[in-house]
Order: sequence, then C-alpha cells, then structure tokens
Amino acid sequence: MWGDVMKILESIQKILEFGIDLGEITEEESEKFIANLSWFINSKTSSTSTCDETKIVIENYSGVPVLALQIIRNRTLQFFPLAEDDFFESFMSVLEFISTDESVPRKISSKKDLGKRMKLKSNKPKPKQQKKPVATVDDFEWI
Repeated sequence: MWGDVMKILESIQKILEFGIDLGEITEEESEKFIANLSWFINSKTSSTSTCDETKIVIENYSGVPVLALQIIRNRTLQFFPLAEDDFFESFMSVLEFISTDESVPRKISSKKDLGKRMKLKSNKPKPKQQKKPVATVDDFEWI
C-alpha cells in the first residue's frame, strides 16, 4: 500500500517539476486547449480562471490565485503552484480535464507511442536486470 502511495507522490512531484508532455501541438491547438480548460474550471469546479493564449491562472472561491499553467514550446503544460490552500483541488481538476476532454491532443499512432502522450521524464536511473543462470546438463549429473 505504501509503495502505491509513494508512486503517486513521485508522479505528482514529476508533474510539478517537468510538466506534462501534450505531444507536438500547434499554436491554435494550444489556444483551444487553454480556452477549454478555462471553461472547464469555471463551469465544473468551485474555482475560477482567467486565461490568455497559452497561460491560465486558477483562483479559489475567494479569488486567491492558486495555480498558474502555461504551455511552453508548443508541447509541455507547465504547472506553477501559487498557494497551498486549495492547490490540490485545482491540480486534480486539471488532471481530470486532461484525462476526459476531447480537445486534449490524442496522437497515438501505435502501441509503441501509447506511453508517449503524457510522458513524465525521470532522472531516476533504471535498475540493471541480472541475468538468470542457465541450467546445463552437468547441473543434473547427480540424478
């Protein structure tokens, strides 16, 4: 159980540090994404948002800015936490939008590309796999 919780926390940390790769999107798609996200926040949550072409600021019900988002290099949705109060609610609303909205680019052309849509970059080195010893006929000589 704690292993699953740690994986979730690591994923959240990576999102905040590196952002979410939306794939290569045009300037028009970036603007549409931000506009649709702003509409989603304003109509489906208790928060409000203001946006321009590639930026959005989410405010809590009191009008305090909680989270800013920006699409950089026409592909990465970068997160900028502005306050602790109500941050997690806004963060989860953005993830809900990304996972459910039709305007989010879904450019998956093969199984190989399946994991690339919202790929999180990791600095963690991959563990080396140890080779299993191969049994030979000599190993069973005693039988």
